[in-house]
Amino acid sequence: MVIDRLKIVLISTNERFVEHGLRSISAYLKERGFETKMIFMPTSDRYGNLFYPEKILEDLYDLIGDCQIIGFTCMSACYDRTVQVIRFLKPKTKGFFVWGGIHATLFPESCINEVDAVAIGEGELALEELATRINNNQNYLNTENFWFNFDNKIIKNPVRPLLENLDLLPYPDYELETHQILNNGVFTPAIEFFKTNFWQLNSGRILVHSARGCPYNCTFCSNSTLNKLYKGKGSIIRKRSVNKLIGEIKYLLEKFPEAKKLFIDDDIFPVRPIEEIREFCKEYKKEIPIQFECYFTPKFIDDETFKLLIDAGLNHVLMGVQTGSERLNREIYKRYFTNKMVIDSSKIISKYKEKLKPTMYQLIISNPYEEEEDVIATIRLLQNIIPPFDTKIFNLVFFPGTELRTMVEKEKFYENVDEKSTTEYFDDLGHMKFEKKNLYLNSILRCMHGNATQIRIGLIPRFMINFLVNLNKSHFKFIGFSFLIPLIFLKDLKTKMYFNLMPLLPKSIQDFALRIARND
Repeated sequence: MVIDRLKIVLISTNERFVEHGLRSISAYLKERGFETKMIFMPTSDRYGNLFYPEKILEDLYDLIGDCQIIGFTCMSACYDRTVQVIRFLKPKTKGFFVWGGIHATLFPESCINEVDAVAIGEGELALEELATRINNNQNYLNTENFWFNFDNKIIKNPVRPLLENLDLLPYPDYELETHQILNNGVFTPAIEFFKTNFWQLNSGRILVHSARGCPYNCTFCSNSTLNKLYKGKGSIIRKRSVNKLIGEIKYLLEKFPEAKKLFIDDDIFPVRPIEEIREFCKEYKKEIPIQFECYFTPKFIDDETFKLLIDAGLNHVLMGVQTGSERLNREIYKRYFTNKMVIDSSKIISKYKEKLKPTMYQLIISNPYEEEEDVIATIRLLQNIIPPFDTKIFNLVFFPGTELRTMVEKEKFYENVDEKSTTEYFDDLGHMKFEKKNLYLNSILRCMHGNATQIRIGLIPRFMINFLVNLNKSHFKFIGFSFLIPLIFLKDLKTKMYFNLMPLLPKSIQDFALRIARND
């Protein structure tokens, strides 16, 4: 029997409502005549340690209804609770279960026994082909990008070539009438949820994903694994045309007129050639009424590009620096940037400080490969960046499937690397217990998190930084610790209060707190 209009539900157990991949897949399927709905199941626990009460799972089953394909996506941190959902639903429905997303791509063998199929890599064309074959009662077992669990056998197919022309994809699915969001234990139609909780959509910003692929192979990032997966399968970097990108931004502004800012959620937006940057800036300035922000690396900040983007509406720069140790960047992270490149970038940025929010420089600490001189090099780099700026200090988390995770497991730095990797990256006190060396120096960096001015970096006055560093080799290091530890406690408390209490506050207070936090 041929099903007239196959119904598909796509479920995310992650914390983000954006889910670029899932929304793109849903839009692509809808364009080809399939009926889709999306369900988002956040728990305010990005590391997946919370499970769903049975009542929520029963409500989820009611929402699924008669969908013939039931798809899931999750990050590795949410693997266990995704298994929980699948094991609850699978005995209750005859639907075809598919598991995709980054964890499934990196670890298909950990997923395949739970579902009928695992989607590997990009999903739009693959899932549309699979759905069409199922819809027409055709053999689907050789569909590329899938592993199948069929008749007690695992069938493994290769990935198909990458989609080169992203303009062939429709705008992502933000038809909120067909979406449900788990909110305080109750599934709520997305159109109702965002009326009172718009700030939860990436802190009140709209997001676009204008390009796919990253030119770098950083060992701490899954992009390096994806680059290997698709080697020889097409161009790693693919971009929407400027016209398509501007059209998508206008589409999102129609959906979310409350938005005051755009975040271009590419790995590196200025990877585009200068001709495209010029075209984008011209059209953005003419068509889009809000300012925007995006990621840079030191390599992609030059006077011409930056001036164009500032004139078009750029008002915030985010830059991954990771460390001030060129040895660590080169040998461990495989990032070939020098401190001079970072300082030179800060000089260009400083020319436009009147038009910009303070640039966010992101750094990683709590790395077992670091020696004292590496941590001190990071402190010195921060001292030399031209203020004002913000520092964002991340505790290193070893994501499954990354090259760095493999390296650390081989070196056996930790008795249980999973315990460190399931500790929130901003949980300083949680990560400090894993540090067998550099605890004191990393404590200085933890306190340098935040706004940097002429007189302070984060919570530490500039005049104290050298004094604190010098205490590291003295018998009086305890004096430094007695100053730093209370600051870390206060910083940790502030962060946890933000994430745990913000959703409980009245909307007016949420909006006020958000404006203060974002300096808007």
